[in-house]
Amino acid sequence: MTDQPLLSTYFGILPQMPESMILRLLIETAIQVLDADEGSLLVYDEPSQSLRFAMTVGNEESAAKLAGQSVPIGKGLVGLAALSREVQVGAPTFHDVKQTRKKGGRTGEPEAEIVAPMIVADALIGVLTVVSFRRGKRFTGADHALRRRRERALARRAEDFRIDRQDREARSRRAATSRADAVRTRRAGRRRPGSSPMSTDDLVKALGCRFDALQRRKLAPVDVAILDSGVDATHADLAGREISTFRVEAAEGATPSIIRIPERINNDTYGHGTAVASIIAKIAPNARFIDLRVLDPKNGGTGDALVAALDMVLTNKWRVVNMSLAASAAVGRRLSPYCERAYYQNQIIVAAQRNFPIEDNGFPAEFSSSIGVDFEAFKAPFELHYRGGRPIEYIAPGDQVTVAAPGGGYTVMTGTSFATPAVAGLCALLLGAYRSLHPFELKTVLKAHASRVREPRSPRVKEKSGPQRSEKTKSRKTGRK
Repeated sequence: MTDQPLLSTYFGILPQMPESMILRLLIETAIQVLDADEGSLLVYDEPSQSLRFAMTVGNEESAAKLAGQSVPIGKGLVGLAALSREVQVGAPTFHDVKQTRKKGGRTGEPEAEIVAPMIVADALIGVLTVVSFRRGKRFTGADHALRRRRERALARRAEDFRIDRQDREARSRRAATSRADAVRTRRAGRRRPGSSPMSTDDLVKALGCRFDALQRRKLAPVDVAILDSGVDATHADLAGREISTFRVEAAEGATPSIIRIPERINNDTYGHGTAVASIIAKIAPNARFIDLRVLDPKNGGTGDALVAALDMVLTNKWRVVNMSLAASAAVGRRLSPYCERAYYQNQIIVAAQRNFPIEDNGFPAEFSSSIGVDFEAFKAPFELHYRGGRPIEYIAPGDQVTVAAPGGGYTVMTGTSFATPAVAGLCALLLGAYRSLHPFELKTVLKAHASRVREPRSPRVKEKSGPQRSEKTKSRKTGRK
C-alpha cells in the first residue's frame, strides 16, 4: 500500500504514473538483495521535523498500518539516519511505530533494520529502510555498503521525479496541450550533460509488450554490428539489410587495419557470420547490419583484431553489437574498458558463452556491462530463460537452429553462437519500438519476459582454440560438402 498524497506532495508522483511502479520495484529489489522481509520509503517533512511513511512493500497489512505514521528526526535508527546522514544498522530502538506483523520478535517488532538517508544536492529528502522479522537476523557490513549505493541511486531517482513534475508544469503553461507536447513533457527531467533521456513510459510499455506483436509494427531501424567471420549479403534472407562491410587485417606484429569493402557481396570466409546474421534478421525485421569480419577462414582470430573492431564500434556508436565468440581472460582484460565505454554510450553488447567452459565462461560474455548468452533446445522462437546468480544469466534457443548458409540455401547449427543472435535480435526489436531503453533496462525487460531456471540443461559443444567457438553443423540444401 502507498500513501499517494505524500508521494504526490513531495515527489509529484500519482498512482497511475510509472514512477510509482519504479519506486516500488527499487524497494522490492532492495528487499530481495538484502534478504529482508519488508521495505519502506519515508519522506522528510521539514515543518514537523519528522519522517512519514509514504510507501511500504512486502506485506499489505503492514503497509496499511504504517501509511502516514511518522518518526521524529533523531529518534530510533530511522531518525538517527536522517540526523546523521549516515546508514544505520541494528535492532529497532524507536517503539512508537505501530506494527501489525507478528513474526519474529515477541512484540511483533522487527529483529533487524538497516536505514539509509536519501540525500540530493546536500538536502535530506527522506530515508529508505528494510527490516527483517526473523529471529537472530542481523545485517552485515557488506549489506551496509550495498545499501548506501542503492539509496544514493534511489535518492537521485526521487529527485528526478520532483524535477520532472516541475518541468511538466512549466511546459504545460507554455505549450498547447497536444498529445505530442504531453509525451515530450513526461519525458522531460534533469539529467547529466551528454546522457540520453530515460523514459519510464518506454520501460513500462516494453515490460508489457509481446515480441510477435512488435514484429508486425512499423519499427525504427536499429544498427547491429556483427563481429564474426563475415556475412554473405547476397543471400536472399539478408538482401538489402547490410549497410556497411569491413574486414580487419591483423598481421602478426603489426597494428591492425580496418578496410572497408563493397557492400552486397559474400564476405563470409567460414559460414559462421551469415548464420548469425540470418537469426537476427528473422527476429528483428528492423535490424540493419554492419558486417565486421574479425575471424579468419579457419574461424580463428586475434585479440588485436577484436580490440580494433570494438574501437570502431564505439566510434560509430552502433547500437547493438553481436559477438558470437569467446575470448580468453587475457584478451578479456583488453576488451573490458571498451565494453564499459559501450555501456556508458548506451550501446548493447551481446556475447556468447563458451560452448565448453574451461577456467571461465569466455569474454566479453562474463562482463556485467555485456549480455552473456548460453543455449538450450526451445520450441518457441521467442522463448528465453533467466538464470540468476550466474555470470551468464540468459539462455536462448541454440540447438538445431536452421540458419542461412553462404552461397544460398540453409544449414542447421547448434551452439551458443546461435543463441546469442536470438537475444541480439530481441534487443534490436525492442529498441525499434522503445528507443530510449538503456542497457540495464533492456536486461530488466528480457528478465521480465524470461522464465526462471536453476541450472543449465544445455548439451555442451566442444570449443576450438582461439577467441571463438565451433559448433556442430549439419548442412541441408546448401550444395556444400
